Amino acid sequence: MKKIVCLSILSFMLIATSAYAKSSENKEVHGNGYYLLRGVSNVGLGWLALPQEMMYQSVKLPVVGIISGVGVGTAIFIWRELGGLTDILSLGFDGGRNFFNQVPDFPWDAPWLPPEKNES
Repeated sequence: MKKIVCLSILSFMLIATSAYAKSSENKEVHGNGYYLLRGVSNVGLGWLALPQEMMYQSVKLPVVGIISGVGVGTAIFIWRELGGLTDILSLGFDGGRNFFNQVPDFPWDAPWLPPEKNES
């Protein structure tokens, strides 16, 4: 019974996070709920940075990209987990100062593939 309740709460929080989240390109000041939900999503889904960066880097640099992707993905994973914990522990009162423009607010906003170059 505890597992069902915990999974229900977690699913509700993740659905509410995705419904409430706005695009990370819009860096305006949001309310505490936005930052709290950002923290929950980053703690829960921060691990996605590792496969995302491995794919991103391997497309940019086909042979060496996997190795550099592991390093970059691990760094972003740690950044997301620590930033998410900060958001949760401060209840969203930190004002969103723990993320840079290079790291989107939510894990699903990060690109999986680099932008294509127009070849003329």
